[in-house]
Order: sequence, then C-alpha cells, then structure tokens
Amino acid sequence: MALGLSGFFGPLPFGAVVQTDPNSHSQFTLTTDVAARAEKIIAAGPMSFAAMARLGDLDPLTDFRGLTLAGIDLGGEDLCGVDFSGADLRGCNIRGTTIDATTRFDDARLDEEDAAFLAQIVIVSP
Repeated sequence: MALGLSGFFGPLPFGAVVQTDPNSHSQFTLTTDVAARAEKIIAAGPMSFAAMARLGDLDPLTDFRGLTLAGIDLGGEDLCGVDFSGADLRGCNIRGTTIDATTRFDDARLDEEDAAFLAQIVIVSP
C-alpha cells in the first residue's frame, strides 16, 4: 500500500511515498527525479544548508514544511525565506542562524534553547 505525500509521520519529502507490507518494515520509495537529486547532493559532499537546497532544486517555501531535520546543525546558515512550519528542528542550533520576517517556524518542534531564542527576538519587516 502506498501513502501519498502525507502519512502517519507528516508530509514526506519531495515526492517520496511509503510502501508498507504486512510482512516487512515500511520503507521510503523515491521517484526517479527525487533519487537523482539526492544522489547529486550526496556526490557533491559537505556543503551549507542553502547550497544543498539550491543543488537539490528545493523550494524553501514548501519543501521543508513538516520535515524531521532534528540534529542537523544549522548554525551559521542563512534561513531567510524558509518555511519550517511543523518541522522537527530539535537540536538544530537555530540560535546561530540568520532569520528574518520571511522565516516561518509555525508549530515547529524546537528544543528549549531555540524556542526561548525565537521568543525573545523581534523581527522588523522591511
């Protein structure tokens, strides 16, 4: 059975589907396009979050909503214009990033330090 872009664990990344079989574990299946983008990112080696998003042709307004990014250190990254609504960002070091009024964290899961940081900042729209 294949689930569409939203499954039990929230939206699935970039066109992935979950295949479930009662006799085995669930597994992600990527479309050919998504698999090619993932291979291109992996082959390029270590890079910034922004460079990875560009190389993977990811849309910052939609492709990071609801994703589990827990533990990925985003410190030093420019996250302006990225929508992380509903994403799991625990342990991502949001305190060390550049954000502005276009960066969205609606219903995102954050660790205590990052949540406190976001609660204290005031972003002035241009």
